[in-house]
Amino acid sequence: MPFLTLTLSESHRQRMLLCMVIFSCVSVFTSLGLLIVGAHIKLQVQEYVNIVDKDEGNAICIVLIATGLLSMANCIFGAKILTDCREIELRGRRKKFLLPYIASSLTLCILTLIAGIMCFAHVNSLHLSFRNGLTDAMQRYKSNLMLKAEIDRLQITYSCCGNKGYEDWFAISWVNENSINLESKGVEAYMGTGEFLQDNVPFSCCDPKSHRPCIHHNVQDNHKHYNYDYAAKTTLYTVGCKNALMMYFGDVLLVNAGRAVCSIFASMLCGVVGLRFLQTSIEEALLTGDAAATAPGYIIKASAKGAAGDGDREPSLEAGRISDDDGDMYESDFADAEESDREDRRLLEIANEPIYANVNEVELQ
Repeated sequence: MPFLTLTLSESHRQRMLLCMVIFSCVSVFTSLGLLIVGAHIKLQVQEYVNIVDKDEGNAICIVLIATGLLSMANCIFGAKILTDCREIELRGRRKKFLLPYIASSLTLCILTLIAGIMCFAHVNSLHLSFRNGLTDAMQRYKSNLMLKAEIDRLQITYSCCGNKGYEDWFAISWVNENSINLESKGVEAYMGTGEFLQDNVPFSCCDPKSHRPCIHHNVQDNHKHYNYDYAAKTTLYTVGCKNALMMYFGDVLLVNAGRAVCSIFASMLCGVVGLRFLQTSIEEALLTGDAAATAPGYIIKASAKGAAGDGDREPSLEAGRISDDDGDMYESDFADAEESDREDRRLLEIANEPIYANVNEVELQ
């Protein structure tokens, strides 16, 4: 028994074929969108790859880019097949490509859904990666010039400071020893742990929107600065870089990418359903011998065995008395007839034996 049947005439099939051709052409651009989203995530994460705890974003990017490329090829192939199917003369030869096209479209549809789910699921892992990566990068700020430039660019670009806040720099010896006079009594006071630790932050933490010159040395010493109270207002960015990165990569980039990918999945799924109705209606029409005949389209069709089982069950209600009451009698009659035939053949074989043949000759004499 078909599931979700939709009866389609030839005019309906022609309109649906035209719509599916247009849909396939539009899907080329949505597939290109998947590729662009994957490449954009890759480039954005790669820009700060040195401050990420592990290589994040690669799995999402690979799935999105691969799905986008395959979907583009699949849509171009499908547009060609569907265009040919509009010609009744070509329909018989092209129908064999419809089912593989539906199968490939459904596979790519599932991959798109997986990519969309990965975008949402990746937000939590990215949060942990940024936290650990930023802490490690800040520890190497004074010894790695390339990393120093990357952190400064990050803090300026995202208007942030430190990992959770600017106080994180107070617990890190981020000033290179070549820039410190270790013999100075003022410096010795901050060398209690063997490292120079002071309430200083890099210049890149300075907020240009502040009205007064930036105070990034002795940040929490109000006595060293005129008309200054760090508890009330500072000249530094107060947002931590982890939260700033998550607001962009998590709440903006990945979440919006996930929504866009899931929307593409929904459109692809609608396309697969429409293709299935078309493919089954075309095949049913061809089975009648008239490709232009009105025929049903469906999503799933029950197996022939199950349908036959259901059909045999109804007549058995009327024939129940015969099969139940007289069945044993008919079976007994057939068995007796077969037994009688076997007995006749056995007697004939005995009669043809030589000893019996001689007896018959004597009797004749």
